[in-house]
Amino acid sequence: MVDDRQDYLNDNYFHLANECITADLERIEAFVRINSNDYTVIMTRGHQFDEEILRQLIAIKPFYIGLMGSKHKIAMIRKMMKNEGFATETLNQIYMPIGLEIKAETPAELAISLSAELIGKRAETR
Repeated sequence: MVDDRQDYLNDNYFHLANECITADLERIEAFVRINSNDYTVIMTRGHQFDEEILRQLIAIKPFYIGLMGSKHKIAMIRKMMKNEGFATETLNQIYMPIGLEIKAETPAELAISLSAELIGKRAETR
């Protein structure tokens, strides 16, 4: 787990995380090593942070980039990034919104939906 807010990176919120890293979200690569085999999921507290991290991940090119958000939020981010010059082909390689379409409503159902998508992506590489 990576966040810029130390207060949220504790066992109360992320007791199953292998590691919690407090980092400047504008420079995540300085704090976390990400390579072409990694799966990354963006879930921040606001679209401005989502965009910032998404820009960085596009440059790093991990195996999987997923972005959580409503259809409205995703459309807004796609439009802004296209206006900044990101190619449609590049944006189409990002899984947004994340997860398989199973009509998930609860956090647990969203987690299952995302897990299923990640398992599917892993299976495609074998």
